Amino acid sequence: MYCQFDFLFYATHKQGTYVDLHKHNCYELVYYVSGTGMMNLNGEWYPYSANTITLTRPDHLHDERHDTETEVIFIGFTYDDYPIPLANGIYIDDANQTLLTLLLQMKHEMLEKKPLFGVKLDVLTQLVVIELERTGKRVSALPDSEKLLHSRLYIDENYSQKLNMPQLAQISGYSYDYFRHLFKRSTGLSPVQYLIQRRVNQAKLELANTDKKLAAIAMDCGFSTTSQFSKLFRELTGEQPVGYRRRTKSLAAQDAIQ
Repeated sequence: MYCQFDFLFYATHKQGTYVDLHKHNCYELVYYVSGTGMMNLNGEWYPYSANTITLTRPDHLHDERHDTETEVIFIGFTYDDYPIPLANGIYIDDANQTLLTLLLQMKHEMLEKKPLFGVKLDVLTQLVVIELERTGKRVSALPDSEKLLHSRLYIDENYSQKLNMPQLAQISGYSYDYFRHLFKRSTGLSPVQYLIQRRVNQAKLELANTDKKLAAIAMDCGFSTTSQFSKLFRELTGEQPVGYRRRTKSLAAQDAIQ
């Protein structure tokens, strides 16, 4: 078994943050100490939670979305894949948190830097590989329906940002045409139409419940200009934003009187 330690990092990711699509030229193991979210590995979506581990083989694209605040410890290592062939995916630590214990030992070695700490890190990495095989239970990737659900949730949460739909398709593991087909079959709308609908729905809330100017609402909801906002709002609702605001506020005033 040739197994050499390359790096170790630890971090806490805030809720709603995202790690961009990337790859390494070594193995990467990420231990989720706490938190929940999704990890995309070569187009396969895996849900993570506390005491789960992602294992990514070299040169495999992956990214990560954090639904709640997430604490991680992760290592990179070189390995000859013998005698234990390592498979991509998410694993679950055992009840004794054997893998977490080893990673915390590695973290301690990195911080203390006692004599021969590099040698010990190589040994601890070998133990991590062994225990991953002994105690790690693999978790299945999400089916297509749940991948699309996560894409919808991502649009719902990030509607005010400039979204790249082909990239969203790519990290979901599909070509854009097929992603668009599946998305429309699931929701009745294309991804772009769904995004516009989400923005217009948010704009309705702001028009009815605030006194913000149209330009501010357009910016809040992700429209590039006020004229684009007005045009798309009218196409979906049949009325201009100003008219919608006047009508809804008038109805609200009448209800208050009654």
